[in-house]
Amino acid sequence: MKRISSRAARAASLTIALAVLTAAAPASKPEPAGQGAPPSAKAGAAPKLQSVTLAIRHRIFHEFADQQTAVLNKDFVVGDTEMTGRIVQYVPDFMMDLKNHKIISRSPEPKNPAFKIVVRDKGKAVDTTWAMLSLPPHFARKSYLAFKVMRIDFIGREPLLADSAQSAKELEALKEAARKAAPPEMDGPPPLTTSPHGSMPMPPPGTVSPHGGTSPHGTSPHGGVTTVPSHQSTTETK
Repeated sequence: MKRISSRAARAASLTIALAVLTAAAPASKPEPAGQGAPPSAKAGAAPKLQSVTLAIRHRIFHEFADQQTAVLNKDFVVGDTEMTGRIVQYVPDFMMDLKNHKIISRSPEPKNPAFKIVVRDKGKAVDTTWAMLSLPPHFARKSYLAFKVMRIDFIGREPLLADSAQSAKELEALKEAARKAAPPEMDGPPPLTTSPHGSMPMPPPGTVSPHGGTSPHGTSPHGGVTTVPSHQSTTETK
């Protein structure tokens, strides 16, 4: 009983000592606002997002490269296509709760900023993905576009910039990974998918012609006329 009492007493003393040290510790000072902040900006206040600059790559068209500056909840155009993107959510300090798979922000400070982007083709939502500053871009399983955060501008705070050399390596690695993962028959655009460079979509080989035959090159964009390859000969009907 004496040993147990002695251990309990030491534990109680340690708890009291920790509580005293915690109370005596100085409170952490908020981080000052960046240089150039207007006088009205409060030091330590969470910065307000102004815009984000995104590098954009395509899974199928490996040489496609675009960069757009976007603002929250407003559409931006992808290349010279009818595809658009919109940032619908900004998470300053991104973290995923693995228990319930929910996205949360650990703090209001942009320590691990992430942006949720909805992609639309001719006004129809076709994909939802994330773009981050600190992590490399990637293609989701069904995504044709990938985004990399290059710069984040705030109101009354210095911008955050991605490392240009590291970002270039990440984007090149993304292109090579997409190139290696593409099946041989996917040298061109996928069926009925608009090229990011504005070319007309073409149906896949084997498409039935409206004139009763099968086109080896798909339906022609000029009114559905079947194209006859030059190496094939035609036989006259006597």
